[in-house]
Amino acid sequence: MSPENKEQEKYMEFQLLQQQLEQMQRYNEELEGKLAEFNKTKESLNEMNGITGETELFVPLAQGIFTKAKVNGMGDLLVNVGANIAVTKSIPHVVELIERQMREMAEVKEKLDENTMKITQRLNQLVEEIQAV
Repeated sequence: MSPENKEQEKYMEFQLLQQQLEQMQRYNEELEGKLAEFNKTKESLNEMNGITGETELFVPLAQGIFTKAKVNGMGDLLVNVGANIAVTKSIPHVVELIERQMREMAEVKEKLDENTMKITQRLNQLVEEIQAV
């Protein structure tokens, strides 16, 4: 293989890895957003678990739109389990489900971070090789 072909091959690998790195960074940002959302939900559920007697709450209807609602203590929650099926679960059970999902997401994020580091190292190596030519 000629030196020009090797250089071109390294440059193509560099571009491909750079695109993969950008995709991984976007996915990582999405995971961080979902983890933050789960954290807020978990905090809200823990606060709601302590509600006794008649209490007035603001309930979200859509993004940035809320209505007042009165609740008389907190009972079970209706949880979508997929395929348009919902089941009732207690607040502690829902918090447990959220925590499990958060652990799974954290594991995925950890693997993503490891792969991001490997790609970054290879990109740095390629930069050095291309500059050496």
